[in-house]
Amino acid sequence: MIDQSLEKIFENNDEMVFVFNVDGNFEQAFSTDSNDLIANTSELEGLHFRDFLPFEISTKVERIFTELRNGKRNDELLYSLNIGQQIKHFRARIWVVNKDKQPDRILASVRNITFEHDVISKLQRKEGMLNAISHTLQDLVDNKNIIEAISNGLEMLGMATGVDRVYLFQNSFNEEIGENVTSQRFEWNSGGSVPQIDNPDLQNVPFSAVADFIDRMEGNKVFSSLIKDIPDGFFKEALEAQDIVSIIIVPIYCDEEFWGFVGFDDCHTEKIWSDVEINLLKSFSGSIASALSRKRIEEDLIEAKEIAEKASLAKSEFMANLSHEIRTPLNGVIGYTQLMREKTLDKEAQLYLNNLSISTEILFELINDLLDFSKIESGKVELRPESVNLSDLLDELHSVLDFTVAKNANVFKTNLDENCPSLIYVDRLRLKQILINLISNAGKFMSDGIVDLTIKPLNDGLYFEVKDTGIGIREEDFNKLFKPFSQVDSSLSKKYAGTGLGLSIVKRLLNAMNTDPQVESEIGIGSTFSFILPWSVIDMNQSEVATSVRVNELKKELYGKSNILVIDDNEINMMLVSHMLDRINPEIEVIECLSGKDAIEMLQTIDMPALILLDIEMPGMDGFELYSELSSKFSNLSPVIALTASAHESLKQKCFEIGMSDFISKPCRLEDISSTISKYL
Repeated sequence: MIDQSLEKIFENNDEMVFVFNVDGNFEQAFSTDSNDLIANTSELEGLHFRDFLPFEISTKVERIFTELRNGKRNDELLYSLNIGQQIKHFRARIWVVNKDKQPDRILASVRNITFEHDVISKLQRKEGMLNAISHTLQDLVDNKNIIEAISNGLEMLGMATGVDRVYLFQNSFNEEIGENVTSQRFEWNSGGSVPQIDNPDLQNVPFSAVADFIDRMEGNKVFSSLIKDIPDGFFKEALEAQDIVSIIIVPIYCDEEFWGFVGFDDCHTEKIWSDVEINLLKSFSGSIASALSRKRIEEDLIEAKEIAEKASLAKSEFMANLSHEIRTPLNGVIGYTQLMREKTLDKEAQLYLNNLSISTEILFELINDLLDFSKIESGKVELRPESVNLSDLLDELHSVLDFTVAKNANVFKTNLDENCPSLIYVDRLRLKQILINLISNAGKFMSDGIVDLTIKPLNDGLYFEVKDTGIGIREEDFNKLFKPFSQVDSSLSKKYAGTGLGLSIVKRLLNAMNTDPQVESEIGIGSTFSFILPWSVIDMNQSEVATSVRVNELKKELYGKSNILVIDDNEINMMLVSHMLDRINPEIEVIECLSGKDAIEMLQTIDMPALILLDIEMPGMDGFELYSELSSKFSNLSPVIALTASAHESLKQKCFEIGMSDFISKPCRLEDISSTISKYL
């Protein structure tokens, strides 16, 4: 027995002390309050610990007793017991008492740590829930499959909370029954309960059938209860059928709409959820709602983008068709007007013709500006750099602009610095378009003046300057110059005509070339528009120089040939091109064909002409199909120049991609055809 001097110590201890002999038989117990462990210790006297401890605990105690008898001083054991229908947790400190240096008694000091255990468990569960919610938030951001992200989060929450089952229900409207329904979409199961994911009774459940359940979640309220406390009815019966003991359901409200809910079932424990845990689950529900709302917005944006792209495609197709339909008849008007100006007419007829010419030029400029701006706005313009001879470029500008600038008795001058490179690598058509817009714009706003184009090299690039002696621009109006559809003088009585698109197009094209337009002006003195093309953009490389050499060699091969085949299904356009070629050089022999089929047959009976002018938009066999046929049948095919009434950049690009040498856009003026064919003849 224990020494009486120690009995008082044990009796006043807040832990219960059990005394065993070395074989494990119970002898005594000491405690101020033993009710939480055992009511009457006298019932244990003489019993071995195996006789009153559960097997899983006695096995551990047997091991500890053996180690203590073999020299170990002390040990500790944590265990749980079901006492009075409640699980209580204990910590036992076990040590040996020696007598004459031999083990004499084994003591076990047992403490009820249920409160501490519950506090720690709640903290661990809270930490697990926070960790699960944190991972879910990140997954909701990174994972494009939002249902998968929600499912991953619910699985983590299920493991963190220690419940038996976690599930997700989504609400929808059933057209057949004309009522809202709810259906299970996901379930995680710990293995301690029967899965319900394949339960057909949990699919398309009408709200009316579970009204008492749905009502509990109105106003975004959480429902938490022990099943035994739920009033009798369908809802309780359905939960009992699933062996649920306690439940918590958290609704998901997305944009103030009851989207669905998540539920947590415990099939073994009457789990009481703390306020902290409920708030964490509500936070999780709110995160799901935010992700669903974001997904809706993304889907709406995708749908809006698709609609916009379809509208843009329809607009592009419409503009392409409009371009063709307008340019084809305008081609005849401008071309024949230009040819008529060469005839000797009386003064009245000449006046009418001059007015007609001015009107068609204005219409031509308006159409070009609108179509160009439409293409630039839709991002369809792609630069096509090529080797450009600056001297030839200036000649082309003079042929196009001398008449236009001279209409107001102005003079157009050019100055090419002797230190400029002879060749640069740039989109010739776009550079020409920029300069034409700047020079034409300068000519509009003055009379009896001078428009001077200067090109010279600088350290950072090639400098282009268009200077005029016109009316000038106020500095506060500079910001209006490059805005689309904006003009410095926007009043109804404005003196100068125009769409307000020319300078806007200039700016956007220069931006595509990695540069920006600059402007200086003084009222009554004139204005200067300038830009610099960086050397990094326009420097010629060896392959481009070689290409230039090949073009010159091709010119030599074709020199002396003067027959040109024109293939166009429009008889008026055919006659116009023939008359223009005759006007350019009466010695040119024009061979006419109204279809691709006729052209193939004719080329098999005559010598290959020096050039072929080919209309792209033709019925039956279009220009692309015809070019493919000609390329395969004739190894000595001459340069083919496309004639197209379409201003669509993709069509021009395709001309080059399949191997055509050049293209001329309709309406084509005399100088357009002259400058283009002069590159080959």
